[in-house]
Amino acid sequence: MDALAIARLQLETLYSFCFMLQDAGNVRLFLKNAWKAKYIQFLLAGEERAQLPRFHGYLTATAVPLIDWSRILSSVTDEEKRTIEVEELGLAPAPGFTPARIENFPTPMGVIKRINAPSQKRMLERLYPEYQFLCSFAHPAPEATLFRTVCDSRSPFQGLFSSAQWQEFYRRQIVAPAIMDNTIAAVEVATEVAAICPADLDLLAKVTEAWSFLVSVSLLARTVWEIRAKNIWPAAREPAPARRAGE
Repeated sequence: MDALAIARLQLETLYSFCFMLQDAGNVRLFLKNAWKAKYIQFLLAGEERAQLPRFHGYLTATAVPLIDWSRILSSVTDEEKRTIEVEELGLAPAPGFTPARIENFPTPMGVIKRINAPSQKRMLERLYPEYQFLCSFAHPAPEATLFRTVCDSRSPFQGLFSSAQWQEFYRRQIVAPAIMDNTIAAVEVATEVAAICPADLDLLAKVTEAWSFLVSVSLLARTVWEIRAKNIWPAAREPAPARRAGE
């Protein structure tokens, strides 16, 4: 079951990558959100450890320069930093203070709403139900609960089917979606890179080879190829079916 929850990470990477590829400002937003999360963690940890002498040197001397150095690298302004401090610690703002909040980096559905390229939007829309399915194994959901119950060796359901039937269920419902969704997302990320690096023939050849295999074993991969992949680089061509061993 954990494989399905973990597999969603590759799909989330695809959504985030497409969003960042659309505009350099989205990369800055990504970096700012990462810094904000780390800074909030630092502020709260500092409050919790303020009365512990062994943390004093780290909190007041060692960590502060590192935090500020990473803030500059992440394009976070002094005003945005101060806004975080005011909101997280409940500090009284200075006279004339104007909040400068960092916008949240969008979730996959938020990415879909903000993507401009039509084929990329359609591709992400098609993958979204797969993403929701994988997410159900990280959050309480009826189907995920059923899967866990069915696969639990202590469950009475175990006696209803043969060992071969359970193995087939596990292969089709757990292993195959985890591997295939993961692989499709990874290859599509490489495809988006190839689209903006058309002179990299080695990358183009490897991506085409990957699609040749994927479309021969997965209808979902075929759909992603048809919607997006085959249309975003000049040298794209229909992948040939994967050759079987011995051919």
